[in-house]
Amino acid sequence: RFCASKVQIPNGAVVQVPHFSMVDKLSNQVVGAFAMWMAQGKIKKKYAIDDEAAAVREAIAHWLKEGVGEASFAGGQKPHLGDVAVYGCLKAIDRTSTFSEIMAETGVKPWYERMTAEVQPGNACTSRQ
Repeated sequence: RFCASKVQIPNGAVVQVPHFSMVDKLSNQVVGAFAMWMAQGKIKKKYAIDDEAAAVREAIAHWLKEGVGEASFAGGQKPHLGDVAVYGCLKAIDRTSTFSEIMAETGVKPWYERMTAEVQPGNACTSRQ
């Protein structure tokens, strides 16, 4: 069972931005964490979420069944914007214990690994190519 209180905050994203001063980095982490703490109660109430872990498992199960189905990706043989959006949500927490638990307790790992292979540097198609 994953629990928000078990999440380990990685020493990464904000700390690694080279043009942020130490004050910027610290205030970003403190203010951001406080804002998310303030918002979480309203978000849970808005969507009638009692058990966060169950809600995450249900959302992933729904995505796999209705979004991906029997295909490799929701976009079929290649990812589309829906795949990228879900991948981005999971990638944002990939250095946390919650991510490890999601990978272990749901069936999303094979899809996530296929997406990781697709979004490696140099794999993007842009209108400038």
